[in-house]
This record gives sequence, structure tokens and C-alpha cells, in this order.
Amino acid sequence: MRYALLLLLAAALTRVEGANLRDQLKLAEKEADRPAQIEIIRRLLAAEPDDGDLRGHLLQLWLTEGDYDMAARTLDDWTTAPEDVAVSARATIFLAGGHEDDAIRVLETYHAKAPADLAITRQLTGYLAGNPARQLSLLETAPGVAENPDLLVSRAFARLYLQDYAGALADFALADQIAPQSDVVANNRAEFDRVRIAAEGIRQASEQLAQNPRDFSARTRRAYWHLSMGYRTTSLDKATADAEAALALAPGSSAARLMLATALVRSGKLTKDAALKKYGVDLSKSFIIPETLRQLIAEDLKLQKDPKDGNALTARANLLSHLPAQFQLALNDTNTALDLDPNNAAAAEERIYILVKTGKQDEAVSALRKLAATRPPPGILSAASLIVAGSYLQSNRYREALDFASEAISAKPTGDAYKLRASVWVRMDRPEDARADIAKATTLQKNRR
Repeated sequence: MRYALLLLLAAALTRVEGANLRDQLKLAEKEADRPAQIEIIRRLLAAEPDDGDLRGHLLQLWLTEGDYDMAARTLDDWTTAPEDVAVSARATIFLAGGHEDDAIRVLETYHAKAPADLAITRQLTGYLAGNPARQLSLLETAPGVAENPDLLVSRAFARLYLQDYAGALADFALADQIAPQSDVVANNRAEFDRVRIAAEGIRQASEQLAQNPRDFSARTRRAYWHLSMGYRTTSLDKATADAEAALALAPGSSAARLMLATALVRSGKLTKDAALKKYGVDLSKSFIIPETLRQLIAEDLKLQKDPKDGNALTARANLLSHLPAQFQLALNDTNTALDLDPNNAAAAEERIYILVKTGKQDEAVSALRKLAATRPPPGILSAASLIVAGSYLQSNRYREALDFASEAISAKPTGDAYKLRASVWVRMDRPEDARADIAKATTLQKNRR
């Protein structure tokens, strides 16, 4: 009787300790204290070794902590673990140990038996990210993908990698329809909008090339739209082929040079330095926008008809030196225009702008002196002088800035010239002179109205 009472007392104390540990576990979970959770669960399992929920919790904690040896030991000890839990954990452990093939094999073996398990489908999809063909095969056959927005987006990206643009857009549109506010859809909408626009551009250019394979404009635009797909989804071989064909049709084309250099650098066939040296293309600059491309192609076509068209050379230089900031290509055009006609004032002004933008201040001053000697239109001389004045102001050389601003005003008084000189006066602590120039600028602007 006494022995039985001792046993009952021991059991009661164990239950009390267990209840206290459960409360401590809840507190540790609330405070996200994983080490404490691990220790408490291990103590609980010592008394309740068959508690599957506790073992599953412990396994997940080790995985979260990144202690894969302990995760493997926990899994090995848990002989009754649910198969899906065991497979997922084993794959995670394999992957963490650098055994990617084993991780994929374990998941694929289980998935063949339970294809409707979306959690395993999702994990396997992530592991196959480097193999879009296998990833797509999985996502085309696994049940439930068409109702799951994140898996649809994954399938859309797999199709993009394989250049199935129509299929990719269809998958993303379906995901957008199912869950337009979800993070996976919202975070990727801009990328698929770009793909949609680029795909339409490719389609239109391809239709034109089907009618006329020697259509320089369509060939260049198709190369552009291939490149606009982005690094992950671009058909660089197709972009390169189109750009090479466009350059063969119009050897002097700046647009085709931009496309070809971009394609070669992105595909690793050319360094950025080599692209600048061989093609005059600076790949540190942003990719051009469609409107700039359209304008460049128009100037390219003018120059294809008449390579000595100084106005077209200057117009193209102006385009290149501004939005895409392709200064070397622009400088080449101004140099060619001035070789054809040393009195081309517009080309000289553009060249001065480029020299200033590329930090060649002394060369810009020399070019300005040459321009002045040709007796150019006053407006052009004033604008060119103002460009140089602005460069000196930015480099805090106020005396030179004042001189060139005054030269700009002497050539042709403009509101911009007076405003810039006023800025110089302010920097030189001469507020009365600054106010006087601001007043003159205001008067000129009123008279222009």
C-alpha cells in the first residue's frame, strides 16, 4: 500500500512538472526564444517520447537555427514522423550540406507518390530554380498549381527563362486575377508589364521583317525589345543577331551599335571597356528609352541616305549626348560634322557641351575660342559661352565663370545668362550685382512674353 502511494505521488509530481514546462514553452514561444524552446521540449520529450507534435516542433527549431546535424539526429530518432514532414526536412538537410541532387531526388520521389502535396511542390519548385525546363515540367503537371498564385508566378518565370513569352504572360495574368493584392503578384507586376510591352514590340517587328528582311528599323527595334526583356529572360543570341544584321544594313548606325554592344556585354562576349573602345558605347549608362531609339533610327536613316548631312550628324549627337549620355558616340558625330564643315556652329556648340560633360574643360575653352573665330550666330555663341561658364561655376572657379558668363551676355543677352552670372555674383559675395542681373533677367523674360 505504501509503495503504491509513492508511485501515485511520483506520477502526480511528473504531471505538475510537465504542466509547468508546457507553460514555460508557451512563454518561450511568445518571446521567440528558440534556445529556451529547444531545452524545454527536450525535457518534455524525456517524459513524453511519443509526442509527435513536440518532435515536429523540435525538428523545425533545429532547422530554423541552422543546426542541421541536430535536425538530422532528431529526424533519425523520430521513426514515426509523417512522411511529408520527414521528406521536407531531409531535403532541407541535404541542401544545406551541399547535396542538391540528393535533396531534389528525395522530393521528387515523394512527389511522384503525392503529387497533390502543394507544400512539397513549392519546395521542389524552389530547388529546381536553376533548371527552368524541369521546373516547368513539374509545374505543368502538379495538381493545384492553376489555383495557387505563387506557383503560377514561378511557372511564369520558368516560361520566361525558356522564352515562352505568351505562356509566361498568361500564367501571370491568371495569378493576377486570382490574387491581385498578394505580395508575389504585386512585387512582380512591373516586370511582367515590361515583358508584355517587349513581347508586343518583338511581334510587330517580326511581322515587318517577315515582309522585308532588310528593314533596318524593324531589325534594330527587334534587337531592342529582346534586350528590354531583362537579364534573366533575354534571348541574347537573337538580340545579337538582329543587331549585327542592322549594323550590316546601316554601318554608320548609332542605334545598331548601341544594341550590339549591349548584347555582347550582357552575354559576356565583350567587356565594358572593350565596348567603349570598339563601338564607342558606354555601358555604364542607362539603357535608352523607346522614344530615343525611334529618334536615333530616324537620324540613322537620314545619314544612311547622306552620310555628309551635317544637320543630321548634329541632331544625332544632340540625342546621344543627353538622355542616354553616350558622349563618345556623340563626340564622334560632332567631330565628323566639323570635319565636313568647320563653320558648323551647331555642331561646335554640341561638341563644347560634350567636352564639358566629360570633364575636358580646357578643351572646351579651346573649342569655344575656335567657334568664336568663325563668327557664329550670336545665340549659339552665347549658349556655348554659358556652358563653359556653368562648368567653372560648378568647379568653384568663380573668376573664370564670371568672365565666360559676361561673354555670353556680350554675345547675346538672355535671361539664362543673367541668371547664371547672378549666381556667380552671389558666390563672390556681391549681392547688389546679383540683384541687378536678376532684374535684367526678369525684364528680358517679360519682354519675351
